[in-house]
Amino acid sequence: MSYVVFDKAPPGNAFDAALAALKGSIVSRAKQDAQVRLADGGTLAVRFVTRDRRAYLIEAGDLAKGTKPDALFAGFHAWTDKDAPAEGTYAPVTGGGLGDDSLGLGAAPSRPPPPPPAPAVEVGLGRITVDGKLALDTVRRYLVRTESKVVACWGAQKRAKPKLGYGTMKLAFTIEPGGNVVLAKASGVDPDVAACIVDVVNGLELPKPGDGAPAKVNAELLLRAPK
Repeated sequence: MSYVVFDKAPPGNAFDAALAALKGSIVSRAKQDAQVRLADGGTLAVRFVTRDRRAYLIEAGDLAKGTKPDALFAGFHAWTDKDAPAEGTYAPVTGGGLGDDSLGLGAAPSRPPPPPPAPAVEVGLGRITVDGKLALDTVRRYLVRTESKVVACWGAQKRAKPKLGYGTMKLAFTIEPGGNVVLAKASGVDPDVAACIVDVVNGLELPKPGDGAPAKVNAELLLRAPK
């Protein structure tokens, strides 16, 4: 959830500006609810709520993963003055700045410093094999979608371990008859990077294998210095 505090009631274009800050394409839009398709292919359910001089953008999650947004939205309640952040506090929306003057919302008096730039790494795919009735191109397409998360896994460890290098990460996982990924394993480059990538891969949901049987995948992720 993200929020911004205004000097007076939030302007009428606040929801439009918040959606624009997400930098995706709008799939559907109502007065307070919208669905936004992000650059990574996920579809985010969002709800915009105003309470006095505060505006909240509640992000329910990726609908492609079976998220039930109404259940999550129902759990939201307005913060009391005691719980609310200090006057002028600012929290960024994914991909943009809710409260930025360029969005016409009025700049927040105080905002946290921007995060350090992400360490540079380029992610590619090496050899991929599929043992089962699922097209290799389909598996490749879903692995490509994880690129930004793989970059984040490597970047987090690079900040903690400045000497962290590049290399090939070997993956192995099983796609169950329903399309869920289980038993993911990763090795190479760094054990903490590998553990993070395992979590990413285990969160994938692929199409169901054609014969109703599990499909086993072996793949290589190439972590390289940008050219």
